[in-house]
Amino acid sequence: QQQQQQQQQTQQQHHITSIQEQIRRIILSLSDNESFLQSNALPCEKMLFYLEYYFDQDEDDGRGCQYEKDMIEKEREKQDEANNNGNSSNNSINNSGQI
Repeated sequence: QQQQQQQQQTQQQHHITSIQEQIRRIILSLSDNESFLQSNALPCEKMLFYLEYYFDQDEDDGRGCQYEKDMIEKEREKQDEANNNGNSSNNSINNSGQI
């Protein structure tokens, strides 16, 4: 009877070990899947975002894509800065009484 109890305990331990191993494999499989998605799907999602942001088909203002709008805005900022710098130097020359 003692041998039977030992055999039952051994079988239960093997069964528990087997379940633990299965759970470990499932977790590793999920981790592999997450890594696969991160390395393959994420770049595609980023590209879709960039395409939607920079090349929005619903824009009706006739100025083109967002990239072009950004470039136009930067150029305007540079011109405004140059105008402001030029005006401040002209004011200082006029205030000093020269030229």
